[in-house]
Amino acid sequence: MQMFAWVVLNCLLSACAHRTTETSESKSWRNNHTCSIDDLGVKVGNQCTTFRGSTGLGTEWVAPLACVAKSFRVLGVTDGCHVRPHMHTNKCETILKDAGLALADAEDLELDTLRQVGMEFVIGDGLHAAVYWTSDSTRDTENIDLGAVIAFRWQESDQIDEEQAYYWFAKPGGRFLAGVWLPNFIAQKVTGARDHAWVSSAADLVKAVQAVRPGKSIAFTGFSVGAVCAQLMSILHSQDGLVHPAVVFGGNGVRHVLGLEGGSGPFTALHGRHLKETKRAFHPYIYNFVDPGDQVPRIDCQLGAVCALPESVAGASCTKDSAGLKVSSEQSKSDACGQCETHLSFFLEDKFLDAFRAKGAGAYSCVAGHEWRGAPSFCFNKDPKVVSIG
Repeated sequence: MQMFAWVVLNCLLSACAHRTTETSESKSWRNNHTCSIDDLGVKVGNQCTTFRGSTGLGTEWVAPLACVAKSFRVLGVTDGCHVRPHMHTNKCETILKDAGLALADAEDLELDTLRQVGMEFVIGDGLHAAVYWTSDSTRDTENIDLGAVIAFRWQESDQIDEEQAYYWFAKPGGRFLAGVWLPNFIAQKVTGARDHAWVSSAADLVKAVQAVRPGKSIAFTGFSVGAVCAQLMSILHSQDGLVHPAVVFGGNGVRHVLGLEGGSGPFTALHGRHLKETKRAFHPYIYNFVDPGDQVPRIDCQLGAVCALPESVAGASCTKDSAGLKVSSEQSKSDACGQCETHLSFFLEDKFLDAFRAKGAGAYSCVAGHEWRGAPSFCFNKDPKVVSIG
């Protein structure tokens, strides 16, 4: 999420002085894999989840999904930062080709609210997305029948994007960044928040894709705010044994967002006790790769796995005596953990992609978002129950 937008929020705050999610322990999700570091294993209580076991994808899919998440034109999001995101386009072209993924065209889908702008789709009131089809040459997905990949765009420097981001995150952003806990409606009012119904637009796109690839899974991805719809669609559609994983990068958490969206629109059936259970549960089919010093993943609480290298793009002055997932939320707000590096350069300059390809999955540590000690303290929930997906 753009940092200049949150500077505005800080100033304003200073001026203000039914989807049933099974979470029972007897029916908790399990797999037959060991808790392998090389498979991005996550220990939750006496259980272990792994990337392949929970998403159905091998870790070789992380790089292609990162490239899909980069499918959008970079406009003003990097203003004020020495970030050069256009340097590595040929790299991703090769990665996507090798993965057997082909960019969809608007003519492939029947959706009245969709229009095409270059490679991107714009759905409804300003939601940007990209769709890639799998093919006969698509990389092995032995544990999942993958039909498509959908990416949602990060927050760009336009009014619609800012209004939607504030609608979702004015309250948790103010609490984390400024230490002020305002009622949600006040936080939204002072920031000029507005709901542009992006969740409904995302759900409409998913339905259109499912009409082309019925009965197949969809993988969701996105960077920063783009990770929000990716995670929400993954939670919404991962049920009855058919998993629709979300693999995202530098993404916000979605616990508060689920509370906003629950009981209406695509989440009409998710309310009351079921909503509370879903917000408290660990969703093993969601993976979020982050820089240890990035603030954005700490704006709202993580419901899936959080993975990081020991070192930050911003260097040792950011991580100090801690490493990786142990970097505190307070340290992430220090000048040493500049967001130009830890958020924008981390993803848009391929610092993550290059590191993952060079070092492999085994170099990353992963933890359930509820137990991530680097998150704000109000997010901590030791030994969360694990969502049953089959």
